[in-house]
Amino acid sequence: MKRREFITALGSAAVAWPLAARAQQAVATLGVLNPVGLTGASPALIEALGKLGYHQGRNLTIVLRSARDGNVELSGLATELVNLKPHVLMAASTPPVLALKNATATIPIVMVGVGDPIGTGLIQSLAHPGGNVTGAANAVEEWNAKRLQLVTEMLPGIRCLAYLRNPSNPAVMADDEKNKSDGERLGMNFKLIDAATPEQLDHVLAGSLGGECKTALYVQLDGLFLTRRAQIADFALRQKIALFAPFREDAEAGALMAFGFNFDEQWRLGASYVDRILKGAKPADLPVQLPTRFEMVVNLKTAKAIGVEVPTSLLLNADKVIE
Repeated sequence: MKRREFITALGSAAVAWPLAARAQQAVATLGVLNPVGLTGASPALIEALGKLGYHQGRNLTIVLRSARDGNVELSGLATELVNLKPHVLMAASTPPVLALKNATATIPIVMVGVGDPIGTGLIQSLAHPGGNVTGAANAVEEWNAKRLQLVTEMLPGIRCLAYLRNPSNPAVMADDEKNKSDGERLGMNFKLIDAATPEQLDHVLAGSLGGECKTALYVQLDGLFLTRRAQIADFALRQKIALFAPFREDAEAGALMAFGFNFDEQWRLGASYVDRILKGAKPADLPVQLPTRFEMVVNLKTAKAIGVEVPTSLLLNADKVIE
C-alpha cells in the first residue's frame, strides 16, 4: 500500500472508531465538592467508576474541594472547581449541589444523597430534571416519617425527642415542618439541637442532654454528622441515650437503631450518571433516581448497655441485628 493510501485508510478508520471508545482513551476530569465533614472521594464511587472503565492516573482525574469549617465555604469552593473546567461535577447532599448549580449553568452536575431536590430548586421534576443537574435523591421525605414511627415502636410512650440538625442544610430545613408535624402526630415534641460546624458539634458533644428529652436523640441526615458518627454514638452511650440515626454504619458505630437508604448505592448510581454524561448524555434528559430499598439495623449490644428492651417485632423486621 502506498504511503498516501495508508494515511487515508488510517484517517477513515479513526472516523469510524466509535466516539465512546475514543472517549475512554481521553482523560476525563471529575470535580467533586464535599460538604463540611466529608473529605476525599467515596471508595464506592471509585470502585464503581473502575468497573465502568474509568481509572485515576489513566483516563480519569478527580479534583476535590472540601468545606472545612462550615457550608458557608461552599460557594467559593464551587467557583474554584468550575474555573478548572471539569467535564462533570459531582456532590453529595444538598448544600454543595446548590453551590455548584449557582456557580455554573453549563457544566453537568451529578448529585447523590440529596433531599427534596424539587423543593430546593435543584431540578424541575424527577422525570425531567431540566437544566444541568441530575443524579440520585434520597427520598428523605418518605423514610423520615417511618424512622420517627420506629422511634415510638422502640420506646413506647416517648413524648419528647432531642433532634440534632444542621440548620445550614437547605434540605433539612425544607423538611423541618413535616418532621415536626409527623412527630406531633405520634405524640412527640422535639427539642432542637443545632450544629452547623465542627466546633458547634464539638460543643454539643461536650455537654449533656438534660430535662425531659434526655432519653432519646434523633440525628438528621447531614454530612457533618455522618463523618462524626463514632463520637455521636459515644456521646449517647455515655449518657445511656437511645440514639436513632440514618445509616447502617451508625448502628455499627453504636447507635441503638438505624433506618435509611444505603449511601454506597447512591454513589454507585452517581458513577453511572457520570459515565452516561461522559458518553454524551445530557443531564436534562436523565431522570433522577430514588432509593429502591431501605435498611433497618438494630444494635442489641447498645440496647443492653442503655437498658432498652427491643420489641420482638423490630428484631424480626430488621435487616441486620448486631449482638
